[in-house]
Amino acid sequence: MHRALAILVLSCAALPAGASAAAAAAPAGPGLRIETLTAAGVVYHQVVIRSVNAHTVVFLHAGGLASVPLRSLPPEWQARLGYRPEDDVAAPVVAPAAAAAPVRPPPVRKDVRFDDLLRRFGQPAALQAEVDLRPKFFQLELGVKNQGRRPSCAIFAVVSALEYQNADLTGKVEKFSEEYLIWATRRSVRRVPVPGSPGGESAEDADEGFTLEEVVAALRAYGIPLQATMPDTFGRKISAIEDPPPAVVDEARRHQQVFVHPVPGRDAATRLNNIVQALNAGIPVAVGMAWPNYRSLRNGFLDRQRPQSGVGHAVTLVGYRAPDGRLETADFIFKNSYGVDWGQGGYGVASYRYLQENLQDAVVMELQAAARPPGS
Repeated sequence: MHRALAILVLSCAALPAGASAAAAAAPAGPGLRIETLTAAGVVYHQVVIRSVNAHTVVFLHAGGLASVPLRSLPPEWQARLGYRPEDDVAAPVVAPAAAAAPVRPPPVRKDVRFDDLLRRFGQPAALQAEVDLRPKFFQLELGVKNQGRRPSCAIFAVVSALEYQNADLTGKVEKFSEEYLIWATRRSVRRVPVPGSPGGESAEDADEGFTLEEVVAALRAYGIPLQATMPDTFGRKISAIEDPPPAVVDEARRHQQVFVHPVPGRDAATRLNNIVQALNAGIPVAVGMAWPNYRSLRNGFLDRQRPQSGVGHAVTLVGYRAPDGRLETADFIFKNSYGVDWGQGGYGVASYRYLQENLQDAVVMELQAAARPPGS
């Protein structure tokens, strides 16, 4: 079983009374609770740090989930989180040519459904008897993929949703590179030495899985190119993936803009209601959940199985069935990344009961693509 998405759920409790947000100069890291944290003039309350890399800190706060550049933090927190300005490579500044006309950004196309979806979050969903995006996946030839022995299910769950939404927005079917996004995510989460902390970097040859939040942060920072630009090399360890040429990284960053929205809800029932809102709008949802032993999943149906301790998996929700009109008896259809021989042609079904007890994370993506010239 792939150790792909074992997410520790942390409460957003404040520091004990009398504790200062930066009371000690000890190194800070995942799990640290902070009463208030200011970044770029924004004050976040009840902060719990989730992950830190050379450039960014991801944390939960009273208002949700945030990812901010380390350079935007006060100096004392930059020091505690091991920020080094020399590691933060900025884009080169190019002087404009004399008398050059101002450069206007190209027009973009937005998914107009998204603003409406965000407003619908928190409202009771209008259940349909069935919502099933699989026929459109088939029509677009966005078939089930196989992650092989790599613990990269979160990558495949995100890319699957991204390919579908990109085709829906642009009218053009494009396959994206999981290989590149694995590289980008590893680069984003690579452990950097923190002053005063024991030990150094994690082993470079470790094949560690990723959380959904780590994958979407890397996607936002590095973009993603076409699969033909950086093909998958199955059979090789994740750590053996070579750095792409700078031209590939530049092309990936320009390809499109992706904004990621965690599906809100302080309990599983609310989040599942909001997931239904997204599926009703025709938007797939990447989710992470606790995962049972593979022997209990021969038919691809998740219901009463007991998850394995510390084992998680990410998939893409692509529909639901609610024939009696009740959310608590609905079944959710998901696209897996174990190949077409798994489950029902690579797809599976999870009951409301199973997701209510085992859902860990859920995200939807909002895309903006450069408008194509007429006739292109």
